Amino acid sequence: MGLFICDNCSAIENTVFGNFWVSNMNLFTEEYNNKSLCSECTPATLKDGTVNEGCGKWHNEFEKQIANEDFARFNMKNLVHLGKFEYLKTQENPALVEAIDKLNNEILKASGLSDLELGDESYPKGV
Repeated sequence: MGLFICDNCSAIENTVFGNFWVSNMNLFTEEYNNKSLCSECTPATLKDGTVNEGCGKWHNEFEKQIANEDFARFNMKNLVHLGKFEYLKTQENPALVEAIDKLNNEILKASGLSDLELGDESYPKGV
């Protein structure tokens, strides 16, 4: 289970929910692009007006919890994205930054999302 910290509200979120895997695909209006957002902060509609099912509200699969700096530091190795606490990676261990970035790139490559171009219209709507 991949966890990340939302760039907007710092909620601890599972990568299955929100927009983590499509954050760089230009599906949302400009202010939401290139941000990893929890289900509640992910817009309920895509920029083309398509309804984005399950977004715009918390999913209630587990209780919403907000991360603080101590949580991010302690769980850094278990989080795929640290949100506003990304700076901790370079402060704590520069080698860890490289390892996390390498792992994230491998995950994206394995998922096939890295091969999609930004704004690819063939990507399924409502994601």
